[in-house]
Amino acid sequence: MLKKLVLVIVILLTLVLVILGNYLFKPRAISENYILEIPVGSSLTSVAKKLKKEGIIDNINYFVNLLDYLELESKIKAGTYGIDPTDDLYTIIKKIIHGNVISLKIMIYEGITVKEIKKIIEQKKKIKKTNFLEQEPYKQIAGIKLTSMEGIFYPDTYYYTSNYPDKMIYEKAYKKMEELLISEWELRQANLPYTDPYEALIMASIIEKETHLVREKPLVAAVFVNRLRKSMRLQADPTVVYGLGSKYKGTLTKRNLLKDNVYNTYRRRGLPPTPICNPGRTSIHAALNPTKINYLYFVLDIRGKHVFSSTLNEHNSAVKQYRKNKRIHAKLLNFLQKIAEI
Repeated sequence: MLKKLVLVIVILLTLVLVILGNYLFKPRAISENYILEIPVGSSLTSVAKKLKKEGIIDNINYFVNLLDYLELESKIKAGTYGIDPTDDLYTIIKKIIHGNVISLKIMIYEGITVKEIKKIIEQKKKIKKTNFLEQEPYKQIAGIKLTSMEGIFYPDTYYYTSNYPDKMIYEKAYKKMEELLISEWELRQANLPYTDPYEALIMASIIEKETHLVREKPLVAAVFVNRLRKSMRLQADPTVVYGLGSKYKGTLTKRNLLKDNVYNTYRRRGLPPTPICNPGRTSIHAALNPTKINYLYFVLDIRGKHVFSSTLNEHNSAVKQYRKNKRIHAKLLNFLQKIAEI
């Protein structure tokens, strides 16, 4: 009787080991490299849901119960992990338990154009290059149809593994931008002069190019929003620069400002047809939450900040002061250079 019981136990244990081995060591269902991000404080269930969504595991409960039984839940480490198509579940578990995070990363900076993003990605040797963007994969964002892919990629740091397809980075950046845009749109101020989130994105791209100072962005937004409400031209230099493209030589001329095109906000009223760069979170938030103030003008000062005005007379005085300070600053620099040569 005892021998039979032992035999049954051995058979059952063998079956369990076979099933467990098949579960842990069988190939995964993914066809491309996948980046698994585990934020600090993530639960085992949230990690399992991500793996299930990507087809890496078949059953959330099996995965959770297994790691819970092995008392590994508390050992999962936050970080960014690269999962290869050849990785079995055992390898994946080892990575997230031992903290084998990846170190390859790419930075998409706030305010750069889609052409500049493409160039940055192309310079990364370990990213697999495709003609993904040439296929115009993104036809809309936040439900609005697109005529351009400018402005729809969220500036952030993205992690990747060797031979990681470039389209995965574009897709991640696009999803982040869409999620942020929708969430910010839902929390926007009332009575803004935008018909949809895309117009807010266009405005955010102009704000991004006008100032890098976070505290100034709601003020710049206020100027442009007030101008839209009064049907005044935005007269934003960065839109003209974008419209000139490769013809821009570093300085805007009077001829540039007078030459008409859809991006010349000195000649045309309203917003340009597309964003002029890929704006960051603070610019999007500012576009949808401008400071409630009656400013209509701003001009740069020699310290890199802006002087804001409510009337044209105030603005003209600020411009006059800027030019005066600029001349004094230039003379001072020239004097210092001459002293340095002595």
